[in-house]
Amino acid sequence: MRALLSKKEGLSFTPVYVGTHQNAYRHVLLGEEAAGGGVGATLEKESAAIRARLAVLYTTPAVASHPLAAHPRVPAGVRARLVAALLKLDSDPARRHLLAAVELDHPQAADYARDYAPLENLKLVEYAKIAGDKK
Repeated sequence: MRALLSKKEGLSFTPVYVGTHQNAYRHVLLGEEAAGGGVGATLEKESAAIRARLAVLYTTPAVASHPLAAHPRVPAGVRARLVAALLKLDSDPARRHLLAAVELDHPQAADYARDYAPLENLKLVEYAKIAGDKK
């Protein structure tokens, strides 16, 4: 979001991190911030009363969700079995609730070239918030 607003839209702003998307919405509602960021899924979880008091000002292009990543020392076979198990759980209506309980709804196998390489063009590392960073 920061990269798109800065590079594509030419906006300049100082981000304030409030911990969660829900907190961002509440900061806006309380007048503590002029605008806040979140994702559609978290906004949809808000009550109709809260959603009615907020206006979506900008929607980013769709991007892949957060990946489930494995350390390189995890053998490729183990990684492949984990992916297969997660996809199998999702395809089984009787067990899909197990994934939903950990907010891993509808997992899909990632493809770096398709899902994440396009994000490199945004040079997101320039916008990364490092732990302890006051930006």
